[in-house]
Amino acid sequence: MEKYTELLEEAKKHFKIADHLAYVTFTLLKENRLIIKILSELSVSASCLIKAFLYYEYAFKRIKISGDAQKNLRTFISDVALKYMSGEDLKNIIYILEVNKKHIDSHIEFVRKDKFVILLGDKYETLDIQRVRELLHSTRSSIKSFPEIAN
Repeated sequence: MEKYTELLEEAKKHFKIADHLAYVTFTLLKENRLIIKILSELSVSASCLIKAFLYYEYAFKRIKISGDAQKNLRTFISDVALKYMSGEDLKNIIYILEVNKKHIDSHIEFVRKDKFVILLGDKYETLDIQRVRELLHSTRSSIKSFPEIAN
């Protein structure tokens, strides 16, 4: 099995978990702390999806893969992403990765009414379930945009 197929399956698995958390678990529990768990699962899914696209393009010798993750991300953004997904979906995928990194680096985070708030430096990043569901939608359409693989 090709590396990109494995990565795509991993992306789908984490997406399915995030989707279930957002539409089933969150609806039942109404616990806003779940927002960050959903974002975390989306981040893993987005990372795997980006790697799958990179390995797919690499398999056809269209790009080179580096050992540096940031360089690979730049390659994905500049050479790969817009072949397969819309600019809005790309923007949301990058946003997922950035906010998850902010969450990991943040020392303060809390729930305020229906929003999850992350403090990084002197800036606040807020997330609510509607925004997370928009990110889910973008991730779903990005996964669907992966080229069909002949078996």
